[in-house]
Amino acid sequence: MPERAEKALGDYNGCLLACLLACLLACLLACLLACLLACLLACLLACLLA
Repeated sequence: MPERAEKALGDYNGCLLACLLACLLACLLACLLACLLACLLACLLACLLA
């Protein structure tokens, strides 16, 4: 795998992890499984488009 692709993947994973951690904190307050699913979809989209 070229280095650029590896870096992009690393950035994407970092983005996803940071996004999900922030989401998880919000979901703990809301305490809803639906919140987690919505967050996951939003994070995937945000990180793909970032």
